[in-house]
Amino acid sequence: MGVLRTLLFLLIFAPLTGAQAQAYKWVDENGQVHYGQQPPVRGKAESVPLPSRRADSGALEDLRQRNDAATRSRQDSADAAAQQQAEAERARMRNEACSKMRANLDVLQTRNRVRELKGAEYVSLSREEQQSRIEDLQQQIGEHCQEQ
Repeated sequence: MGVLRTLLFLLIFAPLTGAQAQAYKWVDENGQVHYGQQPPVRGKAESVPLPSRRADSGALEDLRQRNDAATRSRQDSADAAAQQQAEAERARMRNEACSKMRANLDVLQTRNRVRELKGAEYVSLSREEQQSRIEDLQQQIGEHCQEQ
């Protein structure tokens, strides 16, 4: 982090300074490193040489590459989180559908007479229709539902 801070400082201040420009580095009483164009009023500061513009272009390109890599990393993390959230939602919906299919299967298997709403009235299922729906639900549960 300190190297990146120093590099950022130099990249910011180097283009703004002329040939006589001077930069200073000092450590305050809390141990914090500071940089500036003027030395502190109290305390000791060391002169920091400013890089040439040629060195700045290489450092700037390095900084751009690091920034691009950090941006890609953040985007990859966000994409992974979104994908994980979508998978969790699909699993929740699948579990909900499986619960409904199991409940319907239980009704079909335990009741002698099953009715369903068709239009505005209830119609009783024949024993054959009921058995056919039981088989269909068992197949769907077997294909789509994990044991819970």
